Parts: sequence; structure tokens; C-alpha cells
Amino acid sequence: MLYTRKRKWSVALFVTAALRVVFAVGIADAIQDDGTGNDAEKLFRAMEEKLATAKTLECNSEIKCDFGGQVEALSYKGSLLLGEGNRARQEIKEPSKGLPMRLLMVSDGTRLSMQDSGMIRPSLENTPKDFNRDILTWLSRSGVFVPHLPLPDVKADDAKDRFPVARFELGDKEKVGERATQRLDYQLSIKGQDPTFSVTVWLDAATGLPVKRMLISEVGKEKVTVVETYSKLTLDEKMDAKAFDLP
Repeated sequence: MLYTRKRKWSVALFVTAALRVVFAVGIADAIQDDGTGNDAEKLFRAMEEKLATAKTLECNSEIKCDFGGQVEALSYKGSLLLGEGNRARQEIKEPSKGLPMRLLMVSDGTRLSMQDSGMIRPSLENTPKDFNRDILTWLSRSGVFVPHLPLPDVKADDAKDRFPVARFELGDKEKVGERATQRLDYQLSIKGQDPTFSVTVWLDAATGLPVKRMLISEVGKEKVTVVETYSKLTLDEKMDAKAFDLP
């Protein structure tokens, strides 16, 4: 299962110390969807539904991570392509003079290849039946980076069960670069883990899709911050089938 796999992505090597301090695993009171039906939640659900019903998706992102002084801050570039029939390609890499730390995950709809810079060769397994649906949930709830961190090895029915959300609040209308957005705040939980994340997402005023997301978690004096800025997020456009060829 995608949600119980003990991943060996090389990011884990340099965030493990921080995670032991900041993401102490315990028996937490899980956040449940609050179901209040307020305007903030309605806006979030509309965004989530728009992503969930997309047949194809292309997303480019810049990711910045600050692990509260435990390790140096890091920046990544990410790309995500989703095609019909559970075809997917996600890449996260760190530009550097040497070999970039990266994750490459490719599904041709039947088989799933996953490789990071700490692996000699990619692993290969059957593509989970709801693979793309769960990735779309990541994009609406947790962002594209957090699901690849070392997370508790617990069973989850799907990405919504893995990443519950609640406590929605509507913020101000703000500019992100030149784009008019609506700020939306909520709480994100990770099943089997304490503490939670405070999340702010800025939704494009025209499309209702995420433009930027900031996740913050604090324990004592330690704070972890992950910021994702989406430079491109388009739905239902034609995809090049070759992009989903297994490496």
C-alpha cells in the first residue's frame, strides 16, 4: 500500500534528526472533518472537488523547507503530470553542482516505478488502483512534498484518511505576485502522528486553484515550515503519452 510503505527517499537522511524532535510520533487526537459548512470550508471543498474531477493535470512548483535549525533550509523544484488511466509522473529535485537529490515516480497506468538518489535502481510494483485520485488529494490538502517525508507506518484507507483536514477559516484577499488570491487557513493532521500542521493556502481568485501553500508545525522551540509555490497548475489539457513511459 502507498500509505504504509517505508520509503527510503534520501530527504529522510537529513530530516530524520529534525523529525525526531519536531514530528514526535504519538497517539494523537485525530482531526476530523468538522462539517460546519462555513464559507471557508465551502471554498476549500470546491477547490478539492475541482481537482478531484480533473482528467489530466500539470503542475510545476518551487518548494522551500525550513526544519527549525536542525538542518539547513533547502529548496527544490517539483513537477507533476497526471494522465487518464492512473498515469502519473512526479519529480522533485534540488539543483546543485553535484548530483541533485531527487524523487522520480512514474506510473504507466499499470506499473509504478519509484527511485531516489539513494537507490541504485528504481523499485517496480503494481500501480495502486486509486493512485491518481490520492495524488490529487495531496495537492488539495497536504501539498506535494509532505507525503514523501518519513511518515508513521500506519494503515490508511486513502489519502483523505491519511491527511484529515478541519478548522477552516477565511482570510483576506491578497496578492501573490501579480495574482489575486483568497487566503484560506485550516488544520492538517497526519494519521498516526502528532503534532498537526497549520496550513495557509492562497487560492486563485479566477480559477479557485492553489497558487501557494504554507505548512507550519511547532513543538516547543522547534518549527518546521514548508512553502510550495505553484508556477503552473492546469487541468484537462492534452498530455504527451511518452511522459509516462517507465524509466
